[in-house]
Amino acid sequence: MGTCGLYLGRREVGELAWHGQNGRLTAVCSCPFEAGMIYRVVLQTDRGVHRLGVMLPEDQRFTLRRELPAGMLPQRAHVDRTMPGEAHLPGLPLAFSAFSWDEEEEAALDCTVKGQLLRGDWMDTCYLLFPLAPGGQCCAPQLLCIATQLELEGRPYGLVCRRDGRYLPLSDMVRRGDVLW
Repeated sequence: MGTCGLYLGRREVGELAWHGQNGRLTAVCSCPFEAGMIYRVVLQTDRGVHRLGVMLPEDQRFTLRRELPAGMLPQRAHVDRTMPGEAHLPGLPLAFSAFSWDEEEEAALDCTVKGQLLRGDWMDTCYLLFPLAPGGQCCAPQLLCIATQLELEGRPYGLVCRRDGRYLPLSDMVRRGDVLW
């Protein structure tokens, strides 16, 4: 009856397919298996955002089957990827393991210290995380005035969001209701 992409950050890693039967929709998500990781599916529909559940390994793939209410039209599905026991960062829909170094973003911001700007993507928002060293150099000093400070593993970090080409403080995303957790 229909399909849409299953996204991990900015990458399409799989597919969500659905078909109708007896007034209900059956949705099936599938993507390649990644050992040691937990994949949870979050569905964007015409009625909002819904958590579908945890994908299970099956024939070297992660899969999830769920019944959806009739009339709920899937638009896009996202993977919330974490390691076992790992929690989301405070106020974010992402865990620390979802962030990775981004050379392109670093170049676009003309970062003063290389190799430290971390990027994590969730739905249509990019989250940028960078270490803060009191009295030391910051890799993205132009973002300090809007950065939210977080402490991760005993170290201070700054966090900003980027959406539609604009850098925003996390508080703007929370106020707009865009952060899901």
